[in-house]
Amino acid sequence: MRRFIGVLLACVLLAGCGGGSEDSKIAFHSDRDGDSEIFIMNADGTGVTQLTDNNYDGDWIPA
Repeated sequence: MRRFIGVLLACVLLAGCGGGSEDSKIAFHSDRDGDSEIFIMNADGTGVTQLTDNNYDGDWIPA
């Protein structure tokens, strides 16, 4: 649920910034590996790339 809210918030912020071009990226956090990490993906949901990889459960605010 937190991942969904994070992605939804990122989409809202992207839309508010005039996003939507082919090069638009969405930054989000997810706990899919057991602790919070930061990821980016293309605006269409493809190309998910993990940016952080550590055991610290504090990667919450991608910018």
